[in-house]
Amino acid sequence: MSTILFAGVRRADWPERLSMAVDEHLKEVDFIWGQTDCAVLFSDVVFAITDCDPFEIAGRWSSALGAAKALARTGHRSVKSFCDASFDTISPSMARRGDAGYVGNPEDPLTSPAIVLGAEAISRGLDGWVRFPVSTLTTAYRIG
Repeated sequence: MSTILFAGVRRADWPERLSMAVDEHLKEVDFIWGQTDCAVLFSDVVFAITDCDPFEIAGRWSSALGAAKALARTGHRSVKSFCDASFDTISPSMARRGDAGYVGNPEDPLTSPAIVLGAEAISRGLDGWVRFPVSTLTTAYRIG
């Protein structure tokens, strides 16, 4: 059985902090490794909701290779594996605003989960924002 690292509670002001974190990311047009990538979005949202930085142990990165090395410092070979070990897995039908999840099994090990914002989930891809219905999630994680 794995140890859940981020099972803490949500801050009282998490809805406002979630909105601010997402709004800041939505202002950014370009995908930049270590600044405006899917992992930074995920990390910033988790921090906004819980005051815990899930990738603190990973350090910083500025390229795909650097991101892979940072991921290796967590002891995992994929972000999904890291999330499976670090967060409570929930039924996708139970995912609520601020939770996270995947549609299918990501082919790229660096793909971070999308953030649930209501009926829609968003993430960041190399070519821009990715949006899809929460009803299409196949894996979901409780954040806080």
